[in-house]
This record gives sequence, structure tokens and C-alpha cells, in this order.
Amino acid sequence: MTLSRRRIGLLTLAPAALLALAGCASTPSGIRYSSARTPEPWSIHWIEVDPARVELEVAVARDQVLGRETPSSMARRHDADAAVNGGFFVVRGPFAGDFEGLFVWDGRILSEPVHERSSLAFCSDGRVWIDQFALTMEARMENGPPFRVDGINRQRREGETVVFSPAFGPSTINQGTEVVVDRGRVVEVTGGGSRIPRD
Repeated sequence: MTLSRRRIGLLTLAPAALLALAGCASTPSGIRYSSARTPEPWSIHWIEVDPARVELEVAVARDQVLGRETPSSMARRHDADAAVNGGFFVVRGPFAGDFEGLFVWDGRILSEPVHERSSLAFCSDGRVWIDQFALTMEARMENGPPFRVDGINRQRREGETVVFSPAFGPSTINQGTEVVVDRGRVVEVTGGGSRIPRD
């Protein structure tokens, strides 16, 4: 799997919440909230944080790919003083809450880049940058040739290969042939709705 990037100047956040964790919930020092209204339908809210005084954390709704949760609920679960909504995700249907764009959480790629959207990156060395990414993935069965992987943790379209990780949830909700791999070994071939190993 290779992930490459192109530098650009647009911002779209990953579909989760960015939490600002300060020392005391009653006096969130280092955090400033602002909002603005523009002609319909825009109501924009943002927070400014002092990185020297505030710890930033990225959280995922319900701690898995599928499902939705309000930023206020996520802030309560993580004892955060502030939270902002992350951005693009599937709004309706069985895949509601699924990311619509690149999302890396705790070092794991949970969703591939789409539509050349930009992503906000928080690096382990403290750097923050906005960039546009491309992802190339392939998989290989033992002694077989590599084959292209089209997506991660999302609805599979006809002719595509999509990899599901435990972060998606307990099982897939697709229809079609699925191969369940547990600890590098094929354990089952199903017609869809497969159990996802917790590896």
C-alpha cells in the first residue's frame, strides 16, 4: 500500500470530530470559539487553540466506521472541552457515517481518499498541514499475483475489491462474494454480511 500526497491550499476535515482537551472543563484556557452566518445554508463554527496549552485528539463516532454521533456526545465521551465536526460522510442508508475521504486513525488507514479532496494531517512530531493524497493498494493471496484493492471499509460497487478492517464494525453489510482472512489465513468465503475478525 502506498500513500502519496500533493500540496494544495484547500481544507476538508476527516469525517470525525477534532477534540480539544484542556486542563479544566469549567475554564477551557487556550481555546477560543467563534461562529459566523452566511446566506443560507451556511452556519460556520470554529475553534482556535493554543497548541502549547491544549492537547488535540481525533475521535471517531461510536469508535467505529459505521454510525453517526454528534460532536457534543463525542466531547462528553472523551472529556473534551470543545469539539468540531469532521466533515464528509455518508448521510443516509446502511452505510450512514461511513467516511467520504481519507481518514487515518491511530496509525490505521480507515478510508481511502476520494474526489481529490484535501485532508488535514496532524503529524506525530507536532506539525499540522493540509494536503491532497492519492492511495494505491494491492493484495496478494499466497503464491498468487497481486490484485488491485479499490477501497477500505466502504460500500463495494460491482467489480470492486474492498478491504474491511475491525474498525468498520462487527460485520460487512455488502452482498457478493467475500473472503474472510484471519491472521493471514482464508477462513471463510461467503455471499456477504461476513463477520470481520477482530485480529
